[in-house]
Amino acid sequence: MAQRRTYIYTDDGDLALIKEAAARLGVPEAEVIRESIHRIALAHRSRAEPFVTDEETFDLGGPVTSADYGRSAAVSSAARSTNVQPCSPMTSCEATTQRISGSP
Repeated sequence: MAQRRTYIYTDDGDLALIKEAAARLGVPEAEVIRESIHRIALAHRSRAEPFVTDEETFDLGGPVTSADYGRSAAVSSAARSTNVQPCSPMTSCEATTQRISGSP
């Protein structure tokens, strides 16, 4: 890729950040600036095509309604009232099951 000379204006704070990054990475300041410009340009490019096509998508069951939120809250509440504890790395699932059922 051919490079062209250009001039940029920056404030002292940004220039200090560029100098620090270049020193930390062991590269010229120009390299930090080129990479920064390249990354921001890629991040803000527009795409002519959608990220996935219609053939690559699938139906997740339609839109979520407020009634769905109510059902989810009821299920969560019921799980909390039965004192079900999820298994964690600190406790085995067997120990959790025994604690809930009361068996040794």
